[in-house]
Amino acid sequence: MPCDHPQTQGMTELMNKIICNSLSNYPKFDVKKDELFDFSKALKQLQKNKDTIPQNCRKRTSCSEKTI
Repeated sequence: MPCDHPQTQGMTELMNKIICNSLSNYPKFDVKKDELFDFSKALKQLQKNKDTIPQNCRKRTSCSEKTI
């Protein structure tokens, strides 16, 4: 996993990935061969990841407290 900025917990990278996927799956000349990007699925995944951020913060905080 790429180095995530501690304040965003990887949300910036995830949004960049969603945007890149949506652009790379943009319908081209032959639409029959192209798979359309499922934006609602991507947003559900984003919400799922967003819901886990507080849990990840608690885990990281407890880990850093143990090392101090």
